[in-house]
Amino acid sequence: MATIEQITEVIKSHQENYKTLSGDLLMNCQDKLTTLIYTFSDEVATAYEQYLQAKLERKMAVVDKQEALIEGGFKKTDAQVRAERECEEYYKEENKWDATYRRYKMLLDTAQDVIQSIRQRISQIKKEKSY
Repeated sequence: MATIEQITEVIKSHQENYKTLSGDLLMNCQDKLTTLIYTFSDEVATAYEQYLQAKLERKMAVVDKQEALIEGGFKKTDAQVRAERECEEYYKEENKWDATYRRYKMLLDTAQDVIQSIRQRISQIKKEKSY
């Protein structure tokens, strides 16, 4: 099971049982989520690296194509437009990784918000027990 699916499973379980979970179960949920988020953070970083790599490859391909077209007799502006059109697959790859990174980052931020909520609930339970 993918890390994000495991995170989603823990969060759904937490949502369904939020009010009835004991402090111990909440701490267990928090521990699981913290560990999964650590692993997922690496996946987010990898997606960002893939995005940067795709962006670099796209830029290099456009420049190479543009230079070849200029050497072939095209004007610089015409060569640039044509090179960008001919490198469409590079743009698609860059956009794919950009979207993946942004989605992963959003999910990571949301999971971190859930952990904060769990911590607050644990703190509230501890306060209630001390009264």
